[in-house]
Amino acid sequence: SWLQNGLTILPNVNLVSNIGFSADATNTKDIYSPFANHPTQPMEFPIKHPEFMVRDAQADKFTQQTQFHHSLVSRLKSKIRKILDHSHFR
Repeated sequence: SWLQNGLTILPNVNLVSNIGFSADATNTKDIYSPFANHPTQPMEFPIKHPEFMVRDAQADKFTQQTQFHHSLVSRLKSKIRKILDHSHFR
């Protein structure tokens, strides 16, 4: 596990697209989510395994910034959209 200084493997392209964002969804109701409906790309074969596995700090920084760090403005927009989508004033 990464908690114990382990490594995680992430593909360079999107292999799946989460299409389940809608008002009818169980958990993923925010259709404006940055995680919704990403285009997919096929993997390249044959897979090229590296001779050594080492941490890629640049890739880690990119993943942290794009997947896990959302600005205050972005979070507020998301909250406002959710409130408006669930309001009874429609």
